[in-house]
Amino acid sequence: MDKELAEKYALEAFKWLSINNGYLEAFLSYSGSNYHSLRNSAKDPKFLCYVLEFFMTSDSQVIDLSSHLNIKPEQIALASRVLSDEKLPNWT
Repeated sequence: MDKELAEKYALEAFKWLSINNGYLEAFLSYSGSNYHSLRNSAKDPKFLCYVLEFFMTSDSQVIDLSSHLNIKPEQIALASRVLSDEKLPNWT
């Protein structure tokens, strides 16, 4: 997965998070963020990685998000790794 696609998934996750009050409140509590800092942070790849990691804290959350994005849950974990600049293994 390239960084552009990973950012796309993360931005879509952030948008979905922002319109789902239950997830948004949980994210604010989990991250220590506030409403005012969210908008500025949305351009930061590390923050977007953190958004994806938040969804991966619960099976139901990652399944809900992957269903919303119409992708496999594994793609969320992969996007998070790409955004974190973690070296991905080369299996070939």
